[in-house]
Amino acid sequence: MKNKKDINDRTFTFAHSGLRDTHPEVIELMIAFAEASWTWTHTESCLFRLFAHVVEPKTNLHTKALRAAFFSVISPLGRLDMINAVIAANFDKEFIKHWNKIYLEYRAQIATRGRLAHLCGFSYSPKNGKPRAILMEPRVHPRAKHTHGEANAVEYTASYLNRLTHKWGKLAAKVSIFILLVDETDMLSEYAQQVASLLVMEDDPSSPIPPKPTHQPTASQA
Repeated sequence: MKNKKDINDRTFTFAHSGLRDTHPEVIELMIAFAEASWTWTHTESCLFRLFAHVVEPKTNLHTKALRAAFFSVISPLGRLDMINAVIAANFDKEFIKHWNKIYLEYRAQIATRGRLAHLCGFSYSPKNGKPRAILMEPRVHPRAKHTHGEANAVEYTASYLNRLTHKWGKLAAKVSIFILLVDETDMLSEYAQQVASLLVMEDDPSSPIPPKPTHQPTASQA
């Protein structure tokens, strides 16, 4: 491990302003960090929409009080478990099995999001003769006691952050699709089955959502 002076020469907080901030690798890293952070925020907004649709299924005008109550739960895991409890209390097993897949996937990502939220700066240094920028954890982590070298090894590169953005975007899409399933009360309907089938699509959750069928009068009704 390098001495303290060497570490401080190449480790910067996010508030640092200087020449190295203009390097393409650093700019790419900051963009990737912002996109990953925004995408996670979007997943949480989707979770609130799901919570609101389950608690207030008859209206799209969800109250400020409901939003305040949901986000007053500070822990992302606490909010997720709150939604899980509401769904478990209101739907049958056939419906819940679709939710369980999303629940487990979201729960698995919470720890990753937590580490990302507590990164304190970035490191800019060459590796194998090439410029390299990575996000850093605190030099001494309050719980895991990471040293600078161990935090460095986590490899929060722009490429890794872009993969998180893609994964979390897929997760948000699945939650949005599940909301359609919540609104479709008849699980046996053809539309509900089409929506449910989208939840198992791993490679392309952005596939077109089938338009909800409208009632067409029969000849006898016309």
